[in-house]
Amino acid sequence: MNKLLLILFFLPLTSIGQKGFVESYLINNKGERQRIYLKEKEEVINLKNQISYYSSPNDVSIVIEPQDIREIGYVSNELVIKSTALNKINNGNPIWIRKLVHGANSLYYSSAHNLFIVEFDNILTPLYRTDKTAPPNSFLYKEQLYNSYNPNDLEILDFVEIDYSKNSLIEYFLENNLSNTATQKLKQEKQGKRFNLAINSGYVSHSIKPISSDLTNKDINSSGYKIGIKAYYNVDPLKGQLHLFAGINYYSNVSGSSSAVSFAGSSLSRDFINSLDFGYQSIDLGLIYNMHKFENFTIAPHLSFELTSLSSNNSFKVIDSDDQVVFTTDDIDNPVIINLGLNITYKDKLSFTANYGKIFNFVAGEELRDYQFNGNRLTLGLEYNIY
Repeated sequence: MNKLLLILFFLPLTSIGQKGFVESYLINNKGERQRIYLKEKEEVINLKNQISYYSSPNDVSIVIEPQDIREIGYVSNELVIKSTALNKINNGNPIWIRKLVHGANSLYYSSAHNLFIVEFDNILTPLYRTDKTAPPNSFLYKEQLYNSYNPNDLEILDFVEIDYSKNSLIEYFLENNLSNTATQKLKQEKQGKRFNLAINSGYVSHSIKPISSDLTNKDINSSGYKIGIKAYYNVDPLKGQLHLFAGINYYSNVSGSSSAVSFAGSSLSRDFINSLDFGYQSIDLGLIYNMHKFENFTIAPHLSFELTSLSSNNSFKVIDSDDQVVFTTDDIDNPVIINLGLNITYKDKLSFTANYGKIFNFVAGEELRDYQFNGNRLTLGLEYNIY
């Protein structure tokens, strides 16, 4: 088991992964269009206000700034980023602006300056939020919308609830654009789902050793199966690395026996048989980290905390060599299991799972006489993403 733990932990650390790429385009300052590649599942504009692109997936990255190009985006047009210079913004130097809505009136946004811009007839006009950002004698954004971008002739009161945010302005431009042109909200960087649901099943092997002061006990080994369902929450849909999950599991009965001896090695030694039988269900809470992404495979270690609930038909017995029961109880506490494991997932659908669990708080009996158990569990299985 210790060797398995080392393998599960160090395998992802020693693997070399590669993120996928999205077919993209670049328009240079001469107006020439080039086919390029952008990495998926990461922000196109980094914290240094730079963009890294690739001539091919096997080439090294090329880093550019706003003054270096006119436009960059996905071939699918789900992402469009322009470089433009706006009067009195960034001292007149070019800035990145990201298209949010495509239409007769297209909406753009500059995250570096928290500024929305409208494009109409190839003319870019900033929407000014406050008097501090607006040039003297200019209108603020609600007045601009009412006066210049109001094809449905909305009344002044209709603009009261509009605020200076992506959601509010995107909704406005989707609902208030010229009817003779198609209007579309751009999806931006390729992201994963926020929620996923998966079913799983597998082979389970338990190894449980009774601990008592008067007997030397061997492990009780038992194998069976499990079935379960698990819900995943993607903490960052863009990068898709960290997921939280909650699962419900059913395990087949754990049933087995092992030998025990009292006064081992002396003339007073006696042989006994430990017999254990129980079934359980569990709720599993944990996190999984997609550490490496290959073209078709993802390697992800996971850690979880499992709360169990034992079924009603449980028993632990100690039987002597004359087949006499010297100890028996059906009072077995619900154990807690800490799990460490690894998922290898093919095309974000089918996963092979390997999981080692350490069993805690496992006690059979009552205060006057009880048995503690040291236990561990190995699970090998498959998981299929159904949503």
